[in-house]
This record gives sequence, C-alpha cells and structure tokens, in this order.
Amino acid sequence: MKYLSIVLSLFFSAAILQADSGGPPATPVVVSKVKMETIKKNLKVSGRIVARKLATLSPQQSGLVQEIAIEAGQWVKTGQVLLRLDAERASLAVAAVKAEVDVTKSELQKLEKLAKLQKEEFNDLIKAEKQLAGSVSKSELRSAESRLVELEGQVAINKAQLIVLMTQLKQAELTLVQHTLTAPFDGQVLKKNVAKGNWLLSGQAAFSLIDSNDLEVQLDCPDHLFFILEQGLKTLDINLDESKKSFQIVDIIARREVDARSKTFQVIGVPKTSDVLLVHGMTVSADIPSQADVTVKTLPYNAILKNDVGSFVYKVAMGQNGAMVLPIPVKVLFKMDHRAAIESMALQTDDQVVTEGGERLFPMTPVAVKEAVQ
Repeated sequence: MKYLSIVLSLFFSAAILQADSGGPPATPVVVSKVKMETIKKNLKVSGRIVARKLATLSPQQSGLVQEIAIEAGQWVKTGQVLLRLDAERASLAVAAVKAEVDVTKSELQKLEKLAKLQKEEFNDLIKAEKQLAGSVSKSELRSAESRLVELEGQVAINKAQLIVLMTQLKQAELTLVQHTLTAPFDGQVLKKNVAKGNWLLSGQAAFSLIDSNDLEVQLDCPDHLFFILEQGLKTLDINLDESKKSFQIVDIIARREVDARSKTFQVIGVPKTSDVLLVHGMTVSADIPSQADVTVKTLPYNAILKNDVGSFVYKVAMGQNGAMVLPIPVKVLFKMDHRAAIESMALQTDDQVVTEGGERLFPMTPVAVKEAVQ
C-alpha cells in the first residue's frame, strides 16, 4: 500500500510537469463508475438438451423384410406400421393351432352332451331302484356309474387340452404380430438402417425414433454445489451457446448420484414454453448460484485491460491541470453479464474508469471525459 501511494504521487507530479510544459491534447474517453453491489456469485456449468423419448427400434422376430412403410425424416404416430417381415410361416402356425382348437372344442361339446345324457341315465336308474327295490341290478348301476365317470374324465381332459391350445394360439398370434414393427410413440424417424429384401435379425436396429416435443435439459454440476441445488430452484435461465438465445427450465431436480470420475452430478429441468427452437443434442450452459449473497466492487468488463504484469484499469484522476489517467491493478474475481467483480485497494466507490478509448492511453495521459456511462 505504501509503495502504491509513492507510485501514484510520482504519477501526479509527472502529470503536473507535463501539463506545465504544454503536453499533448486531452484524449476523449468514455467512463463508468465503480460500484459496490450485493450479488449472488454464480458458477457457469454446461450441459445438453436431451429427448426423453429416444429409441432404437428393432423387430422381436427374425425374418425377411417384405415391406418398409416409412422413410428417415418422416413423422409417425403411435402404432403406425414401420415395416413388415415375411410372416407366411407364422400365419400357417396360427391357422394350424386354430384348426386344433376348433376340433377340440367340437369334441368337447360332444363329450359334454354324452356326459349329460349318461348322468341323466344314471340318475333314472337310482330313482327306479328307490321306487322299487331290486328292479335294477347292481352290475347295471356300476356300469352306468363307470361310464359317467369315464365321460366326465374325458370332458376334463379336453378342457385342459383346450386351455393349452388357446395358450398356444395366443403365442402364435403374438409371434405373427411381432413380424410387424410399429411406432411405440409419436415422433420423427431419425435413421433407417434396413432395406426391403434384407434379412433382419431379432434385436437388430432398424430405425431410430425421437420425440422432439418432449425434451429436458441435463446440466453437469460440480459435486460441491449439490447441497445448494438440492434445496431447490423453481426456475433457471439456460443459454444456447450457439445462438446466444436463452430460455427457462422448470420442475428442476438434482439427481442424487455423483460421477466418480468427473465429480459431477446432474441437474435436470423441463424447458418452459418459449419461442426458442430446441433440438435434441444442443449444447447449453447456465449460471448456477454457488454461495450466499456477497458484496463486491464491480465495474464494466470492457474497462479491464491486460499487460505482462496482469489485469488493470485506467482510473480517471484530477490534477491541477485537469483529468488524466492512472493504471490501477485489479484482480478479477468473476464475470457477470457485462460487469466484473474485482478486488482493488486503490479503487473506491464512484471512481471513474475508462471503458472506451483505453487502448490509446498511457499512464498520465490527459483525458477529456466525453460521456459518463452510469
């Protein structure tokens, strides 16, 4: 501090001598004032726009591609057919099982009728024996009962067979349906990886589908911000790095998982309705609050110059012969919009610093304040 005072005194003395000796004319400059501001210190983080629904579609059966109903870039609706595989064998399998089902049902109906008749006959014999003892022989009763039990057993077996066949029919019909690939949600086909006549394996990628109307923003934040962000943010301004446009996200959550390698966790939010065109994969950034309010000296960022020693600004000082500039070293703490938070013992609130024209100046150059920017 003592050294700085000596330097400033020398600057003032030299400036007075220069003015007395008829120095150069004053240089016009634009200035702004140093301010004390209470702000939230933010940290810039990066991220991306991601579609919530992004799928690689593949058939559940293998087969020859018989028909392709859609091309890359087209929009589709849920359930819309994308492609069909050759399903002749699957169709034949369905027809064969259906035939077995029909035969079994017919046989079951016949057995149920016979069992019903046999039960009526057996009941009649029991009734006759009760009305007139000895009118029905025991062997006749046993024969009728045995036949009834046999028929009821066959009915039970056929019912079980029918259940098995119905299950097989559902499986065959499902296999047939799986030879047709449909869209699981509304969206746009990004890629088509198949052509008519190709042999497509089960699980092999055929299309990529995206719902670009259902997006979220994923920001990668340093782990030391977790406890601040977990407290909750209602909204957050997001910047599109390429277009310089911005939008807001809502429904913000901090995902409770820290990546061991990058030491970051994800903050996720849903874009609020805006006129900004958002696309899956876009790079974005945001200024995240990183600590409580702080009070700092601020000045316009374009007032800061650099030399081999470091950052400095030109401060306007008044001497006996008018205004001149003195170089004042500053330490830039962080940037915020068009201003910067700085540390400097030699700058006080309302001091004027040069914001335009500083590149033409040298220490102790006489200046004419052309315009004061507040």
